[in-house]
Amino acid sequence: MVDFIEVFLLAMLKFLFAYPLALAHKMNFWVAIIATSAGMMTTVTIITLFKTKIKNLIYKIYFNRRTKFSTTNRRIIKIYQKFGLWGIALATPPLLTPIGGTLVAVTRGEATSRILFTMFCSSIIWGLAGGGFIYFLYDTFIELYHKLLQAIS
Repeated sequence: MVDFIEVFLLAMLKFLFAYPLALAHKMNFWVAIIATSAGMMTTVTIITLFKTKIKNLIYKIYFNRRTKFSTTNRRIIKIYQKFGLWGIALATPPLLTPIGGTLVAVTRGEATSRILFTMFCSSIIWGLAGGGFIYFLYDTFIELYHKLLQAIS
């Protein structure tokens, strides 16, 4: 149970980093997907429930102190303009954090139900893709790593 909670808490902050931790704890693949998706969706739900207060706080504190058009902000806005909420949702696990992706969606004025649905779909898609990649190709990468070490020495 402690392993599940650790993976859950890490997934709340950085989704794809939770899979190596789940693998280190020898978690079942499906349990890892449930833990990481639940962690990401907990963060998304908390932020969307308090979106008005969080949005006001972000605008008041964060945007007044730095330029609004940094390179990172421009990339995020380009993704949003080209692909909309689905683009942000699909970019959240590998590029952003669950917090960052949800904040982008909230500050763009998206509806709570749309944010929750797209982020949930994204967590399942990336859970199967990223988790599957890490779980099922782990042994292959370990073998390649050992062969590389032998070739170097």
